[in-house]
Amino acid sequence: MIDIYHFANPLSENCLATEECLEKLTHTVFQKARLRFIPLINEQVSAKLIQGEQSLPLMDIPYDRESLICRVILDFKAAQIEGNKKARPFLLALQTALINKKQVYSHSLITAIATQIGLNPDDFLKNRMSQEVVHALIIDQKLAWRLLKKYQVTIAIDDSNTLETNLLTNFSKESLTTHFTHSRQQLVVNTKDLVSSENAKTFA
Repeated sequence: MIDIYHFANPLSENCLATEECLEKLTHTVFQKARLRFIPLINEQVSAKLIQGEQSLPLMDIPYDRESLICRVILDFKAAQIEGNKKARPFLLALQTALINKKQVYSHSLITAIATQIGLNPDDFLKNRMSQEVVHALIIDQKLAWRLLKKYQVTIAIDDSNTLETNLLTNFSKESLTTHFTHSRQQLVVNTKDLVSSENAKTFA
């Protein structure tokens, strides 16, 4: 199994383009892969959250860029309660509205997107203001601190067969396609080696 994590700035146009590319590439290249979007918050805020020195206010309407990032992530985590197959399209639609269409974040905007994606509107609106989504956000930030050498926008590819994690910072379509294709070829080679080894044990 291949786990692919995109640690991203949720208000970045480049990160949005990368997420769209990953959606297309992941299941085209790998037969078994899990794609996860991990939006990052401010590094200092994240560190204090993880250490329990700071709480995250559950503001309904953000008042600056940092609070907007937090609100977008909390909405994404609320959508994720109904599964990643709905949460990823929700995040992409919200990012497209905010980044590309220059729409203003509002209660009506997220409700419309949630409905469009097929989320349960009542459950979503309730979950987005819960401590459960704050806890889920903190778990994601802990994962980022554990996997990343630097707290920055990164793609991490975790291969359970080799127990290796590769970190990518070049997000061009060509680079991602090349790396994913190489990873798939390597996975096939490793699998053949494993089968050969098991056969050798059988006939030993």
